[in-house]
Amino acid sequence: MQNCPPGSAIVHVRQESTDGPPLLGAAVTIKGPKNVDRTTDASGDAHFAGIPPGSYTVSARKDHYTPDPGTEAIAVPARGTQNITLVKFLSSGSSPAKTARVDRY
Repeated sequence: MQNCPPGSAIVHVRQESTDGPPLLGAAVTIKGPKNVDRTTDASGDAHFAGIPPGSYTVSARKDHYTPDPGTEAIAVPARGTQNITLVKFLSSGSSPAKTARVDRY
């Protein structure tokens, strides 16, 4: 896949459900053929452009929200865009869950 054109990923971070309000300021990391960190904007989105196609692990974290960090696997296509939604829940205890609900578009 070395000569494949780059792709992109958009990670949508929402509160409480996939239709919930955006989560501003969440730290989002993708790890794979290229490792990149971003912070969600006012729309709760983190954009990753020009990344090599391949398999990535996506994580999002923000203080006082679970799961922490909450990770999912995605595949970024050549010349395409992978969308993924991570849902974060306001933490109510000291033992955060370690799963995330993901809806792929």
